[in-house]
Amino acid sequence: MSAFRSYTYKSAIINSMIFTKITTIMMTLALGVAKAHVHIDPNQAKPGSTFNTSFTVPHGCDGSPTVEIDVTVPPEVLSIQPAQVDGWKLDVHYRDLSKPERVNGQTINRTIANITWSGNQLAPTEKQLFGVVIQVPQVNLTESNSNVTLYFPVVQKCVNGTSLWTDTSGKGESTVEGAPEPAPS
Repeated sequence: MSAFRSYTYKSAIINSMIFTKITTIMMTLALGVAKAHVHIDPNQAKPGSTFNTSFTVPHGCDGSPTVEIDVTVPPEVLSIQPAQVDGWKLDVHYRDLSKPERVNGQTINRTIANITWSGNQLAPTEKQLFGVVIQVPQVNLTESNSNVTLYFPVVQKCVNGTSLWTDTSGKGESTVEGAPEPAPS
């Protein structure tokens, strides 16, 4: 009888350990989804290169569908081409340059300042890619400055609420409720 109790006790411990591991994995995945944010993927390119990438919107705003994505283009980026996304309206707003610039063999006097995709609803549990092609600025990289980060602040508007992915401080996720989260970079 003691062998039976020992086996039952060991089985209970093993089952408890398995349950704990599964619960931990599920909690980690749930936290990962809860903390997922709008990001650029891929997010690294060489200076002077043409870079095909996307803004990834992994979820809505606290369970509410996304209805608009508004991207501010950093002033260093002089050439960006947003992709039309099926079912979404694309609006582009320009800014004048202080002096003419040469981009891809052409002289330009203005460039895109802001890109907005709107007019559709992305379910709160669905993911959507909003593509862009960027002419990465030519940057002089030295040993002391081997990486340059370009931030693309994003405002994600939902049926009920707004998520701000606009923090360009480089400090990481905010611990203050309602504060802007890191901008895609």
